[in-house]
Amino acid sequence: MPTPAQPPAGRPQIVTLTMNPALDITTSVDTVRPTEKLRCAATRYDAGGGGINVAHIAHTLGGSALAVFPAGGATGGLVVKLLSDDGVPFVQIPIAASTRESFTVNESSTGRQYRFVLPGPQLTLREQAHCLGELRIAAKSAEFVVASGSLPPGVQTDFYQRVADICRHLGARLIVDTSGGGLQHISSGVFLLKASLRELRECVGRPLATEADQFAAAHELVNSGRAEVVLVSLGCSRHSMQASAFPRFRWRAGAA
Repeated sequence: MPTPAQPPAGRPQIVTLTMNPALDITTSVDTVRPTEKLRCAATRYDAGGGGINVAHIAHTLGGSALAVFPAGGATGGLVVKLLSDDGVPFVQIPIAASTRESFTVNESSTGRQYRFVLPGPQLTLREQAHCLGELRIAAKSAEFVVASGSLPPGVQTDFYQRVADICRHLGARLIVDTSGGGLQHISSGVFLLKASLRELRECVGRPLATEADQFAAAHELVNSGRAEVVLVSLGCSRHSMQASAFPRFRWRAGAA
């Protein structure tokens, strides 16, 4: 059975879906060198994954949020414990395979960060259907659903489109932040689609070398009905670009 923990009073305003959560492990060393044993500093453990991060921040800021995610094995158990200890409301869908780990090493001497992200567990079709069923229940009266993060191995590439169909039926606004096949197979029903410039290139299948190309690609997604708003993050660039169903494009200051 799914495991709920401290559900918010009434129905949550925000429901997040994280199909590929992770146990985030962070440590530091003075210098990263090949082949040598590196003696690390103290280790930090966090419950991670796009939607879980959104729910955690919303909860910290006093918002009404509920995280929905599959989790299994010892690592999945630790993710559940960490969220429970922090008081973040959640529904866990048990799975047979173990939740992945994500390993980050901060290099103290340079300030550089090295991130190692594992692919995640294989989810069965039954487990995938269970996730959609629990999302349908959790988001029944939610204003927003945030589907964030990658899809783990074995999850059908149209999974997020199925999420969009559920949200449209429930009247919830869907925000999607993903990549790869999960992004490319969304055809309709998204309120806000957040993509990096690389992900936007993958989505439209063009290099997008100029600013005009990037505007055109974002507006193409809006005009095709895939999303009402497209927000393109440009990394360390000066601006993030937002295109919407409104007649004009807008630039939003600050990198996302």
